[in-house]
Amino acid sequence: LESEFKEVATITLSNLSKHDVYDIFKEPVSEEEVPNYSETIKNPMDFSTMKNKIEQGDYGNGSNAAAELYEDVLLTFDNCRSFNVEGEVVDEATNVFVLVPLVFAKACEEVMRSSGSSTPRGKRI
Repeated sequence: LESEFKEVATITLSNLSKHDVYDIFKEPVSEEEVPNYSETIKNPMDFSTMKNKIEQGDYGNGSNAAAELYEDVLLTFDNCRSFNVEGEVVDEATNVFVLVPLVFAKACEEVMRSSGSSTPRGKRI
C-alpha cells in the first residue's frame, strides 16, 4: 500500500507541477525573493517540500497519507492567497488548484492500470 501511495502522490505532484506554468509553487519562497514572507506565512509549503515528504515516507501510507498530502496542497494554495490576496499570482494558483481532483483521479487510474487492477473497488491507496 505504501508504494502505491507514493506512486500516486508522485504522479499527482508531477502533473500539478506541469500546470504551475510560472513555477509559483516549485520551491520554498525565499526572503530574498519575497521580503517579509515569513512574517505573514507561518507554515510555508511548496511542491519540492511535498516531494521530499513523499520520498522520505513522512506522509505514511493509505488514505491517511492521501489526506495529509491534500492538506499540504491546500496549505500551499491558502498561503498563496493569504500573502497575495488577489492578482495574477492568485489567478495562476487558482488555475492549478482547480485541477487537483482531476489530476489525483488520473494518477489513481494510471497506477491502477499499471498494477493490472481493472477496478478501484476495495483497493486502498
